[in-house]
Parts: sequence; C-alpha cells; structure tokens
Amino acid sequence: MSLETGLFILILLLAVFLIFAVPVLYQLYNSAKRASATLEALNRSLPLILTNLEEITTNMNKASRNVHDQVESLARAAERYQGIIGAIGGARGLFTVNTALSLLGKIGLIGAVLKGLKVFSDVFRSGKAS
Repeated sequence: MSLETGLFILILLLAVFLIFAVPVLYQLYNSAKRASATLEALNRSLPLILTNLEEITTNMNKASRNVHDQVESLARAAERYQGIIGAIGGARGLFTVNTALSLLGKIGLIGAVLKGLKVFSDVFRSGKAS
C-alpha cells in the first residue's frame, strides 16, 4: 500500500464521518434552540411561580398553626373531661345503694324525732295528754 492510497482511504473515512456528523450537529443545534426558548419562558414565568410558592407556604403555615391550636384546645377539653370523670368516679363510692338507703333511713329518723318533739311541745303547751 502506498502513501497515496493510505491518504485516500483516510480522506474517504473523514468525508463519511462528516456526512454522518452533519445531521447530528443539526439536531444538536435545533435542540439548543429549543432549550434556549424553554429557558427564556422559564425565566419569564419563574418570578410568578416563586410568588405563588411563597403564598402557598404562608397559607400552609397558617393552616398548620390553626390545626395545632385546635388540637391543643381539644387536648385541654379532654383533660377537663377526664378530671370530671375522675371526680365522678371518686364520688361514686359515696352514692352507692347502701349509702342512699342509709341516708334515707337517717332522714326518716330525723323526721320521726322532729315529729316526736312537736307532739311533746304540743302536749307540754296544752297541758293535757291525748
């Protein structure tokens, strides 16, 4: 193989490479143009997107704070309810059936004593026994 043949094959390979490289380079150029247009559109709309994102963040913080306050309020109400239930449970022993019957018996006894005192005072004032 001579030097001219080797150079001819090398030039031929370079020409084939350039023929295949032209469409690839053209596609890269078109992609770069589209990316540039997309980047410009994004740069135009980015301030609006960031403003909306800040509003969303502010609203989420307010909603989170409101939910937290409501949960704390419900927790305090539940604690009060548990306190009331505990007090009722503690007082339940005071108001059993036996205690109620005993209390009614004492009220009856007091009523009988008062009635006896009234009869005694009536007899004592009138001076005669009936």
